[in-house]
Parts: sequence; C-alpha cells; structure tokens
Amino acid sequence: MIVITSFIVGAPVEQKEDMAATIDFIRRLKPDGIEMNVLDVFIGTSLWDDLEKQGKIGRDDWKTNHRIYDFTNGDGHSHSELEQFARDGYNAYAGTILSFYGIIELSRLLLYNGTARSVVRGNLFNPNVIKAFIHIQN
Repeated sequence: MIVITSFIVGAPVEQKEDMAATIDFIRRLKPDGIEMNVLDVFIGTSLWDDLEKQGKIGRDDWKTNHRIYDFTNGDGHSHSELEQFARDGYNAYAGTILSFYGIIELSRLLLYNGTARSVVRGNLFNPNVIKAFIHIQN
C-alpha cells in the first residue's frame, strides 16, 4: 500500500505547537509521498464568512487572494512562519526517505509496485521535495 499524505498549516485555531506536532507526525508516519500547503481561504466557506464578518476580507478579495496570511493582518501567523512550517514538512518527509529505514522501504516498494514507482518519480520532480533534499544534504 502506498501512503500519500496531504497536510495544511495555518488554521486560525492552530498554534505553533500544533504545526510542530504535524511535522513530528510526518516523521513518525514516514509516508511515501507528501503535499504540504498553507491554508487557502475560499469564498463560500465558513472561514471566509467569519473573516468577512470581521471585516478582514472584502467582497471581491476572492479574485486575487487565497492564503490565510493574506487576510489575518497580524492576528495570525506571518507569511514567513507558515511558509517555513510547510518547508519543514517537506524537510521531515525528505529526512524519513533518506534514513536507513526509508531507503530500505522505498527500495522494496519500488521493486514490487508500479504505481509506487510513478508516485515516487512524481515526488522526485516536485520542486518542494527537491529543495528539502538539497537542504538536508547541506
């Protein structure tokens, strides 16, 4: 079985400790693939409605902005903090793949699973994953 995970950081209720716990979870889970994102705010969601009621989102903001840090105006986590947590998630993933266990597991998976070969090939060309691998090497 291939385990591909997707994580989002930046929910208004999320503290730095929660995001750090997500990064630790990635290390423990050791997924085969990963996607890390900063929370997007979409029109029609309760989050959008709440921010609109608070006056943090304008009626036409849906046309240009989507990331939570575009709307929190210092009330939430900064752009750089959230982007760093997303990078930390990719770094945690890269660290598990490059561990002894990760290399053994990845080799076994690639040997027996064609779908896994496609997924891994896709992750190897994911610019965020490439940056994480380069970061670990330095």
